[in-house]
Amino acid sequence: MLKKLTVVAFAVLLTTGALHAQNVAYKTVTGDQVKLNVDKMMSKINWSKDFNELKKKAQAEKKMIFWVDIVGDINGGL
Repeated sequence: MLKKLTVVAFAVLLTTGALHAQNVAYKTVTGDQVKLNVDKMMSKINWSKDFNELKKKAQAEKKMIFWVDIVGDINGGL
């Protein structure tokens, strides 16, 4: 009985499209929008420009350093 229910449930999911991959639409982001997003991100985080100072502070507070390396042309999009 359990096998029959499993087969029926699987058949329903398969025929309704519930198991099929969703269509994903990708949106092109302009360079201006990328710049706005980057500016927003950079303003919300207290970024350090002195790595040695940051290492001392992280060691004193027993915290890890979160390293982000951003590449790309902001004006041309990524």
